[in-house]
Amino acid sequence: LATVVIGNLVGLNLFLALLL
Repeated sequence: LATVVIGNLVGLNLFLALLL
C-alpha cells in the first residue's frame, strides 16, 4: 500500500511539472 501512495505522489509531481 505504501508503494502505491508513493507512486501516486510521484505521478502527481510529474503531472504538475508538465503543467508548469
